[in-house]
Amino acid sequence: MEKIITKTFRQTQEVGQNFADEILSSDSQKTAVILALRGDLGAGKTTFLQGFAKGLGIIEVVNSPTFVIMKKFKIAELRGNLPFGLAQGGRGRDAETKPRGGPAGPPARPSLRAVPSGARRGPDEFIKINSYEDPRWQSHRDNPAFKFFYHFDLYRLESEKDLEFLNFQEIISNPKNIIAIEWPEKIGKLLPKNSISIIFKHLEENKRELIIHR
Repeated sequence: MEKIITKTFRQTQEVGQNFADEILSSDSQKTAVILALRGDLGAGKTTFLQGFAKGLGIIEVVNSPTFVIMKKFKIAELRGNLPFGLAQGGRGRDAETKPRGGPAGPPARPSLRAVPSGARRGPDEFIKINSYEDPRWQSHRDNPAFKFFYHFDLYRLESEKDLEFLNFQEIISNPKNIIAIEWPEKIGKLLPKNSISIIFKHLEENKRELIIHR
């Protein structure tokens, strides 16, 4: 067990970024890497994931996917050292992607699958897919192990059966995936035993405690 205290929004993001670096540097395993994030609303889960996504080289802003349950991101094959203001939680989707010391790049260009209206639920109702296709980031390959990052927010999940529409078992079985699940208690025994549990506690206005069980 590991305990980490953060005193600012930025520090919580940095913990997430460092955690992503650690995972990308670790040995491969037979199934996906799964983070089970537990904590009340406002405890810091999404803030942590914004830094985590930056550590994976993801350009898009990561926010809670509460109304679509799942978002899928492509992990950059070349991970750049982008400032938080450009990559996560700063100026949003219109931010200029400008690595330190380099020329300005094109803005992030997310590709979103629309969420259809209507009462009948299917895969498209729950999914948003984001991908960044700047060739500059595809020109080098230093991350062959992982391809996709999945962000699940199960706060509004009505039944475990809803996950069947998302091919959940297939996603968690693929060793090229990294998965973060908020509100994992909603899926009970479907959560793999080898998941990394991170508990978030709101101590004071900006102070958070993260308890990590590996």
